Amino acid sequence: MGIPIDQNQKRLFLGYLNNSHQDYIAARILINKGLLLQGAILAHTSIEKLLKAVRLFFSKDKYNELKNRYHNLDLLLDDIRHFNQDLYNRINLGFIRNLNRCYKARYFDSIKPGIRLVIYRKSLLHELDGIYKYLYSFLKIDLNTRYISDIKENNADLYENNHTLTNVFTDEYLSKNDIVYELQCKSDTMIAEMHYEI
Repeated sequence: MGIPIDQNQKRLFLGYLNNSHQDYIAARILINKGLLLQGAILAHTSIEKLLKAVRLFFSKDKYNELKNRYHNLDLLLDDIRHFNQDLYNRINLGFIRNLNRCYKARYFDSIKPGIRLVIYRKSLLHELDGIYKYLYSFLKIDLNTRYISDIKENNADLYENNHTLTNVFTDEYLSKNDIVYELQCKSDTMIAEMHYEI
């Protein structure tokens, strides 16, 4: 177990790690700016790429086997469950299901009647930061990746409202209103989007 020795797999592993981190930072920026659906979509791609890196770390899969998992986080997690049940058990599957639903909503023509999404900024950030830190730390690799560099350099985009890394939940942050995004598809021709504070 560890970083793949085959050079192609190693390149793929490091590529997934770094691309995942770029998506993670972009998702955090969007979420902090109040673009919650867009942030959730990038959060999905970030976690997808990180899960693919984790899968390579444990299984040494070839690229085509990973590619067959497409963008489905449930399938990737199911694979990981076979390699490491403890890792799987500690992941908030409800959060993963919500990310999958948000990812499907990236194209309005694929939203079916009856669908309703509700995204809370504080919860989305907290869950995203938690799963990202957990999955990354589970790899236990000694490399200076972008994530590790951003932690060392106190990257503002990484640390803004990141209570998972700072372990500080301030009363001021908790007492502030939350931003909510809601999407409802009532029929084939009517989709309602709402942004509000609570």
